[in-house]
Amino acid sequence: MLEKVFSTKSKIEFMGVKHRLEEHGIEVYDIDKTDRSYSGIFGDIEIKVEETDKIKALSIIEDYFKDE
Repeated sequence: MLEKVFSTKSKIEFMGVKHRLEEHGIEVYDIDKTDRSYSGIFGDIEIKVEETDKIKALSIIEDYFKDE
């Protein structure tokens, strides 16, 4: 089962988090719910991972934002 671990309106933020998770061997499933007509205003991009990777992914995401 997939669990949502992150969502953002920023493509740049999304790509950074996705790359960091993949570096740690976590398979990422992304769902782009943004409205392309209103770039970045409506909707989010979500990152989901397997339930077994959720705790590790959340820790990696937390560390990612500490590094910025």
